[in-house]
Parts: sequence; structure tokens; C-alpha cells
Amino acid sequence: MFAVTMRVITWTLADEPYVRFCVTDNQNGKVNESKSEPTTLHLDDIRRAMWNACDLCSNVRGLGWNWSEGMHIPPPMSKIESRRTFAVLSLIRFTLYTTALGVVVLIMAAITPDGSNGQTIFDPSLPPLLRYLRSSIITAATGFSAWMLVELMYHFVAFVCTLLFQQTPSQWPPVFDHPWFSTSLTRFWGRDWHQFFREWYMAIGSRPLKPFLGSYSPIGAFILSGIFHEVGLRGLDHGGDIFPVVGYFVMQGVGVGLERLYKRVTGRRVGGVVGLLWMWIWQIVWGHFLVDTWVRKANQARVHLQDIPSQHYSS
Repeated sequence: MFAVTMRVITWTLADEPYVRFCVTDNQNGKVNESKSEPTTLHLDDIRRAMWNACDLCSNVRGLGWNWSEGMHIPPPMSKIESRRTFAVLSLIRFTLYTTALGVVVLIMAAITPDGSNGQTIFDPSLPPLLRYLRSSIITAATGFSAWMLVELMYHFVAFVCTLLFQQTPSQWPPVFDHPWFSTSLTRFWGRDWHQFFREWYMAIGSRPLKPFLGSYSPIGAFILSGIFHEVGLRGLDHGGDIFPVVGYFVMQGVGVGLERLYKRVTGRRVGGVVGLLWMWIWQIVWGHFLVDTWVRKANQARVHLQDIPSQHYSS
């Protein structure tokens, strides 16, 4: 419901009407689009209008719409035009990502600190160096888990939509662009990580701050992202923890701001091997607080679910 609210507010603040493009055949791995001319709506156009409305409501990256302009869409790894072939490959990818996610979850469960009873990623029985090395591995593994979770859901929906709703493979480009090899935080969040909520974050969080903060206004998008994830955490019905959750995303915005300051001072962008190390260190350091909060809340939810049967029988 929070996502729906952000989308409706974004529609309200749009500078110009949304226009649907006519999607044609896929060539060179790209979507060929031509702007449709407004026409008088007849009864036989109702079906098309309903499909357009449905696509506008469910299309999170604006593919086929004029509001996706400027958004980075990763190129496909291979040119596939057959809907059936693409659907089969999407199902295979869904299976592989699901299996890989299960393996990572088992590994994370195996390395969970024994002394913490699952309540934290920090093992108080270990010396500081080993304690934070272990928690860093858990934090990085959680990032990989989030990536695989999004991937498997995306490929499952792609399988359904291409097989049942006759959508073209060109309407389902890759959702990530090798985020683990990003050479800066700006590149990570601006193009390599999924861009599902980019338009909403920019319209509601960033653009209103531009007259006041100028090039540093994207911090507003990160604040809104933190609130969005905090709302999701509260969905576990055990409260949230706004400071570590929102704080993680705020610090990502601070990191992006530092990169812009570095460019302004030196005239060079953050990049290369140094940029890669910088991106990983910044993510893991501040990711500790976010992951530790998620672990604690998830454990509380798990304990609560285990207690429900006993509470039911005792009553």
C-alpha cells in the first residue's frame, strides 16, 4: 500500500501526461518504440485502453512509456525473440536462483553466532577482529540474498507474462547490471542495482529538495527509500527500528554526496579498483546496522509463529 501511495503521488506530480509507446519487434536487444498519436476512443479501443491502464499500474520501470526516459535499462545477455524460448529460460533462471538462495540461507544459518541465540549477527564470545569479520560475511551474504530474491521473483513474473499474456522478451530486460562490480556508490544506486522505485523516489524525495540542495538533493530519495524499507520491516508485526534502517539509506546518500564533492574538488569521478573497494567498504560498514536489525526482527517473528500453536491449545 505504501508503494501504491508513492505511485499515485508520482502520477499527481507528473509534469506532462503519460504516453504509451507502441512496442514493436525486438532488434539488437532493445525495445523499438514509436510514440503513439492520440486518437478518438471507440468501443473497440476499450480493451486496449484497459491493457494500457493495467500496464501503467504494474510497470515499475516505465518500459514502453515516456516517463522511463533517462532510466538505465541493462542490455540483455542474448537476443531472444521467441516468447516460448524466453519463458522456458525464465523458468530455468527462477529455479536456479531459488536453489542458490536456499543454499545461501543455509550457509548463513550455519554461521549465525551461537552465543547470540539468533538475536544478532555479532558474536560476543569472539575477539573483535573475528567478531566483525564474521558479521561482515553475514552482511555481504544478506546483500546477495536480497539480489537473488529480486531476481527469482522477476523471472517468475516474466515467465507468467510472456507465456500467458503474450508479452515480448524485449519487455523483460535484465533487472540488475552487475552491481557487485560497481566502481562507485553513484553507479551502484543509479544504474547497477534495480531501478524499480527510481521514479517514485526521485519525484517525491529528490526533486522537491533540488531548489534547496542542488546536486545533493538525491539525499531525499535515500531518505524516502529508508522509510519505505522501515514500513516493510514493520510488516513483521514486531515494530521497526527507524534509526538503523533509515540510517543505512541516509548514509548511502551521504556517500553519493561525498563522491560528488570529490568530483567537484578533483575534477575526477570515483572509479577503478579504489572505487570498487570504496563501494564495498561503505556498503558493508553501514549494512551491519541494517542486517542486524533485520535478523533481530525476523527472529522475533519466527519465535512468535512457533508460540502460536501452544497459545491456541492452551486457550
